Formats: sequence, structure tokens, C-alpha cells
Amino acid sequence: MEAGCQVCGVELGDKLSAFAAEKFRAYGSFTIHCVDFMEFPLEVASVDLVYSATAFHWLPQETAYGKIRSCLKPGGTLAIFHIHAFPNRMNDPTNAANRQVYDRLRPTDKKIAEFSEADCAPTLDTLRDHGFRDAEVKLYRRVRTLPTEEYIGLLRTYSDHQLLEPELKQRFEEEMRGAIDAAGGCINIHDTVALYLARNP
Repeated sequence: MEAGCQVCGVELGDKLSAFAAEKFRAYGSFTIHCVDFMEFPLEVASVDLVYSATAFHWLPQETAYGKIRSCLKPGGTLAIFHIHAFPNRMNDPTNAANRQVYDRLRPTDKKIAEFSEADCAPTLDTLRDHGFRDAEVKLYRRVRTLPTEEYIGLLRTYSDHQLLEPELKQRFEEEMRGAIDAAGGCINIHDTVALYLARNP
């Protein structure tokens, strides 16, 4: 916006859209609409960049890609961020404490591995299959350190956690709280941020 761009936000949640409207109210070039992206009218070939951060997976993929290609100008860019959180590095004491609770109360046979460049291939193939060109990905690493209660709050946003039986959910949170507190009161989240970029033909 400070560079002179017109920015249009589309956000389904009324609280988040209200927050964004207030945060950027000083910018006349910013507008936000509280509506489902798939229902928001966009003119054909009217947009230079479509950007989605940790939200694109909620859209119906088959129709969403088509809508984006329609509204992008020729040569316009689609940018999608995905954040892959990994609190399971066993050489990190806070992660080891986390893993012990999962192994005890929510064991899995799936291999637990940190996100890598090899995992990007399906999304890159999907972009190409939907007609985008010059598809590429850039990976960024960071570490977030969350206090115990913030981590419990984060877990509560995960659908698999929300679907737990109430008694198991309560026990899991209590034991996780105790484990993270015993490890120092914080947990390190090792994030891999994947930025997918592709151009409209």
C-alpha cells in the first residue's frame, strides 16, 4: 500500500476482517470485504497478484484455481504461503516433552518427519495441472517460542484436537501443560514456511 498499490482483502471471518479494517484504516488504497472468496465478484483479468497465507487449503481447489486464473491479468502472479509447524525435534527438550505426551495419549503409526523440499512436489504439480507456468517454491525456516498456555491455545485450533472426546481432550491438555511447564514453561515450534509462486499465462 505504501508503494501505491491498491489492495483488496477478502476475509470470511467478521472479527478478522474488522481487525484488518481498523489496522489499515489510514490507507485509502486498502479495502476489505467480509465474504467467502468464492462468492466475491472479481472482474476478468483485473488483478496483478492474488496472495493467500495459510488459508488456501480451505477453498474448493478445483474451482478456486479457475477463479484465480480468470481474475489474474496475463502474467499475473499467484502466491500461496503454507506454514508447516514441527514441534518434534527430539534434540530439543521442549519438543521431546511434547512428543512424550502425544506418544502416550495419541500414538500414531505415521512417520513423523519435518517438512522438506521433496514434500512440495504435489502442490507444484497441481499448479501446473491448472494451467499456471513458472511454478516454483521457496522455503523459509523460523523458530517460534510459545509459552505453555499459548501452545495449548494453538492446539485447540487444530481440527484433530477439536474432534477428541471431551475426557481425552481434557486429560491431553492437562498432561501437555504439565510437560511443557516442566520443560521450562515454553515450547519451540520449528516452522517451515513454503511460498509457492506461479504465473498466469
